[in-house]
Parts: sequence; structure tokens; C-alpha cells
Amino acid sequence: RAALAFEGKAAGLLGDAPGQPTIAEVPIPAAVFGAFDMALDPNGRSVWVSGPDGSRLVLYRSLVEPVSAPTVIRLPPGSGPRGIVFGPDGALYIAESGTNIGGNAIGRLVPTTGMLRQFFLPAGAGGPWGIAVGPDRKIWFTEVSSGKVGRLDPETGAMREFQLPT
Repeated sequence: RAALAFEGKAAGLLGDAPGQPTIAEVPIPAAVFGAFDMALDPNGRSVWVSGPDGSRLVLYRSLVEPVSAPTVIRLPPGSGPRGIVFGPDGALYIAESGTNIGGNAIGRLVPTTGMLRQFFLPAGAGGPWGIAVGPDRKIWFTEVSSGKVGRLDPETGAMREFQLPT
């Protein structure tokens, strides 16, 4: 009931949308995937989806007619990609939360070449999770396992961590 009340309030604030929205599902071409996060490519057409269960990303080059066949990008085993964001340099930054066999890094994927560089966290198992670009053009991320927030300078590769008080 509460959700319907909020929807009614939102509709009143936004007015009537033109036409009826449609929802179309697109396949994920991996049996083990666990879709977690998505990012719109700077080209405004392509959509990237992270899948921590299979250490993969899926790229949909277009979700409008004709819908393109998705491309699976395999990341190193155990990388466990969670949050993803495009940086100021056009690269896709990936919070690799990791497992006992890999990850615990911030990945930098160049979409045009497929080149992946990993920036491993200095303090060990921080478990990067959420990720964003700050107003300083640096890549900021949360560390769910260590109670820290980290910052990666995409120009130099320098990483710094900040301990949270609680």
C-alpha cells in the first residue's frame, strides 16, 4: 500500500507520461551471472552489466530495435565485479570485490581494445563494492569488508584509502 501511495504521489508530481511505457527483457548469455550493476556507455546507446557470480561483464551495444546480440567479457577468475562506472578517460572502472582466488581490486577496462588493468587494494581484503567518479575526476569506491572509502587517481594509478569512523 505504501508503495502505491508513493507511486501516486510521484505521478502527481511528474504528470502523465506520454504513451504507455513498455518493458522488454533481454537475455543474459551466461548461466551463472548474478546481474548486479549497470552503466550506460558514454556513446549513449550501449549498456554494460556486471555479473559477480561468473566474474563477467555483459555488453549490450544497443537495446533498441534491432537489439544487438550481447557480448560477454570474461574477467580474471574470482574478480567478482560489483559496481561499474565510466571514468573521465572513457574507460570502464570495475569494483572487483573478489573471492579467495582473485579480485580485491579496481579494474580499468578500455572498451575499444579490451585491455584490462587491475589496481589492487594496498591493505588486502577491502572488498570494493560501490564506485563513482568524484568532482575531482578521481575514482572513489567503498570497501565493504574493511570499513574504508578508497580513491584511485586514473592518471597516475595512485590509490589512497580513508578509514571510516564507524
